[in-house]
Amino acid sequence: MEIFILTRYRYIIVVGFLMVSCSFPFIFIRCFGCPASGTWAEFGYYMPFIAILQVGWACAQISHLALIGQLVSTQSEKTELVSYRYVRLSVTMNSFSITSRYK
Repeated sequence: MEIFILTRYRYIIVVGFLMVSCSFPFIFIRCFGCPASGTWAEFGYYMPFIAILQVGWACAQISHLALIGQLVSTQSEKTELVSYRYVRLSVTMNSFSITSRYK
């Protein structure tokens, strides 16, 4: 039973990772053909990518937090894993955002 639970979380994490990876770059790329079309065309271009990013990010976040509870048993170990996770994610995503924006 425990293997099934870990596999299910891993599947959801992978789906979330793929959704974020596919949609994140398009948020920072200029809309093709939108300057001639107007503001609503830009809105229609960016909205699906932002929605996919938000759903994928939520899948990954919830799965990670649920998986931590399955991996360790004591509260201090859970706190330690969550703190490592937040530091790593914050540094990685902020670095990626900054470098992808200014290249």
